[in-house]
Amino acid sequence: MMRKALLAGALVAVTGLGGLSGCATMPETAAGPLQAPKVELQRVEIAHYWSFYLDMKERRGSSLDLAFIFGVENPNNTTVTLEELRFTIAFEPGYELNTVNVYEKMSIPPRTTNQLRVHAAFDAYTAALSLLVTGGFRLQEAGVKAPDQLKAWWEKIADFEFQIAVTNGTAAFSSDRGDSLAHFQATFPKK
Repeated sequence: MMRKALLAGALVAVTGLGGLSGCATMPETAAGPLQAPKVELQRVEIAHYWSFYLDMKERRGSSLDLAFIFGVENPNNTTVTLEELRFTIAFEPGYELNTVNVYEKMSIPPRTTNQLRVHAAFDAYTAALSLLVTGGFRLQEAGVKAPDQLKAWWEKIADFEFQIAVTNGTAAFSSDRGDSLAHFQATFPKK
């Protein structure tokens, strides 16, 4: 009888200690809402460049490929997955020329920052049409023609003599604790 009581007591003690050690190793992420990850524009690079050329009648023009490098920070104690990212690009903030969508998934481990490179292609003809739609009245008031403004940007881009704005930025994330949406905007170079 005494042996059974000691054995039962030992089992209770071992089970209790095992349960406590399990609690001690449980991740602290089990409680609390998911914090929105942060998306920050780190820099813009010229990936490909062709000298300015525009033929409005033939509907063609030279190309420009810019790479936007973002830091995507996960402040959570659980992995998050970037599902979708989109933003609008404006030269000399106010002249929107392009909207970019990214659908490749990227997992970001807990409390780390991943780097994401997003290419945005511009061709002079399409950029001229966008510029006329989004900034035509401003250009008209300034007495500047769209092709002349584009040529100035193409020639100044190598030294980033004007600011490039990232606006209306949104990034959708998923995780085992739910979904989250981050908003971002920035200019490069920073002044």
